[in-house]
Amino acid sequence: MVVRESQQADLLSPVRTGPTPAALVYCLCGIAGIVEGFGIQAGGMAAPGFAAEFHMMPAQVGLIFLLTSFGLAAGSWVGGWLGDRIGAGRAMAAAIMLFGVADVGSAWSHSELMLAMARALVGIGLGGALPNLIKLLTVTGPPATAPRRVTLSITGIAVGSLIVGLTAFLARRLDWRIMFHLGGWIPLLLGAIVWLLLRNTSQPPQPRDGSQYRGGERWRALFGGQHLFVTLFFWLAFFVTAATSYVLINWMPSFLARSGLDQRQVGLAMIGLAVGGAAGPILFAWLLRPGRTIQVVSFAYCGIVAGLILVITAPVWPLYLAFTIGFTGFFTAGTQAVLFGIVGPFYPEAARGTGVGSSIAVGRIGSGVGPALAGLMLTAGLSQHQVLAAAVPMLAMALAMLLVLLRNPPEALQISRED
Repeated sequence: MVVRESQQADLLSPVRTGPTPAALVYCLCGIAGIVEGFGIQAGGMAAPGFAAEFHMMPAQVGLIFLLTSFGLAAGSWVGGWLGDRIGAGRAMAAAIMLFGVADVGSAWSHSELMLAMARALVGIGLGGALPNLIKLLTVTGPPATAPRRVTLSITGIAVGSLIVGLTAFLARRLDWRIMFHLGGWIPLLLGAIVWLLLRNTSQPPQPRDGSQYRGGERWRALFGGQHLFVTLFFWLAFFVTAATSYVLINWMPSFLARSGLDQRQVGLAMIGLAVGGAAGPILFAWLLRPGRTIQVVSFAYCGIVAGLILVITAPVWPLYLAFTIGFTGFFTAGTQAVLFGIVGPFYPEAARGTGVGSSIAVGRIGSGVGPALAGLMLTAGLSQHQVLAAAVPMLAMALAMLLVLLRNPPEALQISRED
C-alpha cells in the first residue's frame, strides 16, 4: 500500500498522551501493576482452599492454573491489538475491569467448572493489561528513561504479590473467596478511574529507520534467515523462565502446607518470595549495561539453579525457607526482567513489537504449562523436590541458547565507543 507524503508526515509526527499529566500516568500505571501482581498471586494463595472445598486432585488444580495462563497469553495478544485501535488507556481500563469482574465471579463460584471459566477470564484480563501498561509508560516521558519506568512497573507487580503474602500472614484464617473478592472489587474501581482519566492516549511514532513492514513481511522479520534462531531461542528462554517462576508462585503454598507449615508460616515464606521478586528487577536493571550482557545473563540463570538447590535441600524451618524461597524469587524475577531488556534490540524497529509480544505470549504459555506439568508430576507420584529439580536441565538449555545469541549481540547491547 502506498503511503502519501502528508500521511507519512502525520505518522512520523511527535506523539502526546493528551492533557493528562505524566505523574498521573505513572501513578495509575504503578497502581495497575500492583493490582495485577495481586491478581496473579491470589490464585496460588487461594488454591489450597478451593482445592479442598471442591475436592480437586493436584492435576485438576494444575488445569486451573493452565487455563489462567492460556488466558494470559491470549490476553497479551488481544490486549496489544486492541490498544493499537482504541488507545492504550482505554484498553488497559477494559482489561483491568475484565479481570476484576472475573475475580468476583471466581469468589462466587460454586462448582469446579464455573471456577475454571472465571479463572480463564481473569487470565485474559491480566494479560491484556500488561502490554498497554508498558505502552503507556513508554510513550509518556523521556524515551531515555523508558526502560527504567517499565522495570519499576515490573517491581509493582511483585509488590502486589507481596501484599497477598502479607494478607495471608496477618490473617490467621482467610477464606479463599475473600482473597478473590479483594482481587476483584479493587480492580473494578481502578479500571473505572483509568477509563475516566487515561482515555486520551495515542500510540508511539512509526519507526524512523526505514524498517517498515507489511503484515506478512513483519512475520518474516521474526522467522526469516537468522531471525528464526533468535525467535526460537528467546521463546525457549521466556517459556522455561516463566514456567519455573510460576511453579514457585502457584505451587509453593501447597508445597509448604504439605511440609507441615500453617497458614501464617506459608504467608511468611510467600512474603520472602514477593520481596525477592520485587528486589530482583531493580538490581538486575542496575547491573545490565552494554558489554556486560553475557555476564549478567549467566549470573541470573546460575542464581535460579542455586536457589532451587537451596529450596530442595532446606530443612522445614519457616525463616530459613522464607530466605531460600526469596533468594530463588529474586533471581527468577530478575532474570525475566533481563529478558525483557535484551530481546527488543535483536529485532528491527518496525517488527520489534511483534517480536517482543510473541516472546511475552510464549512466556505466558510457559507460566501455565509449568504449573500444569507440576500437577501431573505430583499426581504421578513424584515428590515436590523432584518437581523443582526437573527445571534445572531446562534452565541450563535456555542459558546455553542465550549465550549463543549473545556471542554476536546487536549494537545496543555492545560497549559503545565512548566506553
